[in-house]
Parts: sequence; C-alpha cells; structure tokens
Amino acid sequence: MELSARSSLNAGMAFTAAAAVAFTPLVIPANHHTATIPAVIQHVSVPGLRLAAAPNDIEAAIAVLAELVGLPGEGLIKVVETIVTLIDTGFSGLIDVTADPTAAASLTILKTLSVDAFAKLHENLGLINPVLTTTTEQVAKLVWAALTGSVQNMLTAVTNVVENPLSFDSYAGVFNAGIASGRLLVGNGLHVIQTIGDAGFDVVGIALGEVSFQLNNLVGGVNALLTQLGDASGVPVVEVFFRAVQDLVLAPALAVFNFGAALGETVLTTANAGFDLVLETARTIVDPPQVPELPATDARPEDSPFDDGLGTAEVQSTSATSTTAKVTDDAEPTEPVDDGSVATEETGVEATQADEVDEAVEVVEADEAVEAVEVDEVDEAVGAVGAVDDEVAAEVADEPADDDDKERADEGADTGDSDGGSGDGLQ
Repeated sequence: MELSARSSLNAGMAFTAAAAVAFTPLVIPANHHTATIPAVIQHVSVPGLRLAAAPNDIEAAIAVLAELVGLPGEGLIKVVETIVTLIDTGFSGLIDVTADPTAAASLTILKTLSVDAFAKLHENLGLINPVLTTTTEQVAKLVWAALTGSVQNMLTAVTNVVENPLSFDSYAGVFNAGIASGRLLVGNGLHVIQTIGDAGFDVVGIALGEVSFQLNNLVGGVNALLTQLGDASGVPVVEVFFRAVQDLVLAPALAVFNFGAALGETVLTTANAGFDLVLETARTIVDPPQVPELPATDARPEDSPFDDGLGTAEVQSTSATSTTAKVTDDAEPTEPVDDGSVATEETGVEATQADEVDEAVEVVEADEAVEAVEVDEVDEAVGAVGAVDDEVAAEVADEPADDDDKERADEGADTGDSDGGSGDGLQ
C-alpha cells in the first residue's frame, strides 16, 4: 500500500510536538514551599441555622396532637352521658305507669342505683381524659425541646469548627456540645418518664376511687332494696332473714373492701412520692441546678461612706473632714483661689454645725424642763406631807392629858419648887 508524502509529514509533526510537550522541563518559582490559598476560599461562611417551623407552629401542632389523643375519651364521655339520660328517662316512665307502691319503690331504688353508677363513671372519665391530654402535650414538648436543643448545640459546634478549623477551642466546643446535648436528652427523658408515671398513678388512683364507689353504691342499693322488700312483705321471718343478710354478709364484706381500698390508696400515694423522689434526684444528678454567684460585699472603697443605720457615714465623714483639716494646716500656705466653691463649702459646714448645736440645745432644754417638772412634783409631795404632820400635831395638842401625865407634871412642879427653896436657903 502506498503512503502519501502529506500524511507522513502530518504524522511526523504530531510526534515532534508531543515529544516537545512531554520532555520540556517545568519552571518552578523560587518560593515553591509556600502554598497560597486564594482569597475566595480562605473563609468559609455558613448561614445561620434556624428551624423551618416557628415556635408558635410547633405549639399549635402539639395542641392538635393532644386534642387527637383526647378525642376517644370525649367520645366515651358522651356515650356514658347518653346512657345516664336513657336510664333516668326509662325508669321514670316505668315508675309512672306502675300502680303497685311496692314495685314503684323498688324501681325507684334501682333507678337511683343505676343513675349514680353511670354518673360517677361519667365524672371519673372527665377526670382521666384531661390527664391524658395534658400528659401528651407535656411529653411532646419535652421530646421536641430535647431534640431541637441537642441538634442546635451540635450544629453550632460543627459550624464553629468549619469556620475555625485550626482552633483548638472549636473542637473543645464540639466535645462540650456533645456533653450538653447528652445531658439535655437524658434529663428530658427522665422528665418524660416522670410525667408519664405520674399520669399513670393519677389514672390508677381515679380508677381505684371508681371501683370503691361502685361497690359501695351497689351494696347500699342492695341494702335499701332488701329493707324495702322485708318491710313490704310483712312477714317477720323474711324481715329477719334480710336483716341477717345485711348485717352478717354485706356489712363485713363492705368493711373489708373499704379497708383494702384505703390501704391501696395509701400505698399508691407513697409509691408515687417515692417515684417522684427517685426521678427528681436522678435529674438533679444529670443536670444540677446552677447556683447564681453573689456579688462581692467588700467591693466598695475604704474611704467611701456607707450608711448602715448606725451612724457609720457620719463618723467616716467627720474623720475625713478632720484629716483634711489637719493636712491643710500642715501644708504650706498657698494663694487661695476664689472660685466660690470654698466659700460655699464653708458656709454649708457652718450651717450644718449650727443645726447640730441647735438640736443639742433643744435636747438640753427639754431635759431641764423634765427635771423642773420632777422637782415641782417632789416639792408638792413634801408640802403635802408637811401639812399632814401639822394636822397630826394640832390634834395631839388638843387632846386632854392622861392622869399619869398630870401626876408626872405635878411631881415635876413639886421638884422644881423644892429645888428653888433649897437654892434660896443656900443663898
């Protein structure tokens, strides 16, 4: 096969160009050890993270979920309410058409028994349904808070790592975020368990009360029916038999049941309290409460006046004034600068001292006035005592002397005369 010269020429040129590209040496710059990162990719920016749904939307969705959980209970409550109405209407119609008084009385007892039973069931269902709906809402909020909080913590930490990949604090933030998220999940999980457990205890307590009421209502209705039938029979043997059934069978059985129901209620309350204590302790261990730091009490300067109600501010102000005066006296005299502030200060000090002096004078005058009043009262008391003494002395002077006093007076007179006579003789 013949090859044209043109095709050979093209092939040779292609081979030569390929060899030149392959074996041509690369030109490496002098600063080949430094890798320059383009400014476009030196900083990675991650947009702010936020939830797609607003908090109000989440709360609305949780409320709808709680309503859905409560729908079966509301339907059952309406059914029981309808049963109560039908029983009341049916027994009332039978009682109206019954001519026998005994039968009418028996129907009245049965009507009361049935209506009370279903009315109590209606009431307890109305107590249980809010417990279920409230518990559902609380559990949903706790679960949502745990999930969103933990995810937000981790995403924030990861964002910090992406923005600052060479910072040790970023990786430490991831570790701390993991711990915080774990504590949040565990703490809210324990709270969910406590909420569901408390709801269970509440429902069991309501159910126990329902059973206790129903049995007491049944026994009470049977007792009333037996008493009515025994009285209506007019046969003493029948009355005694019904009374024996009531006293020997129904009353002891009801007493035992009521004791067991009360004991069960006490045990249930104690178990609920212990359950709450254990879970609250566990939650405290997982997420201990933060104690706020108290502000320092000694942060104020030493020379700042502090009024503590005991005159400390006045004492410190006085000492500061004395120190200032002493320093001023010891310092070298300088030319005063008349800017009006010194005169105003001195005038204020003089006015304060004058007010204090006036107050002291008023206190002294008040004390002197009190002392003068006390002296006047003492003088009046002494005068009264003196008047009494004068009256007593006058009464004593007006009284006649006794015989003995007269004899002593005569003897004294005689003695005086004899002494006078002897004196004359001596002269």
